[in-house]
Amino acid sequence: MTAQTDRAESLAFAREALLAVRNAYKAYQSGGNGAVKSYSVQDRRMEYRDAADLLAQIKHWENEVERLERLAGNRPPRRIRVNF
Repeated sequence: MTAQTDRAESLAFAREALLAVRNAYKAYQSGGNGAVKSYSVQDRRMEYRDAADLLAQIKHWENEVERLERLAGNRPPRRIRVNF
């Protein structure tokens, strides 16, 4: 396997995890009482105590997707330096 293939697989996994945790958050919100507190991606299962845990996971996976997209050349770098 090449580094590019590994990155593509990592990016696909990160996107899948982000989608799963977003769906878990939506289910958590629609449940009203927080009855839905878990989700699974492939063979991994995550459980949460409250919405803050889900929001932290969403932020983590958003950052990971953004980082992997930058490595793949799909996004510009976060910082732009301008000299005056």
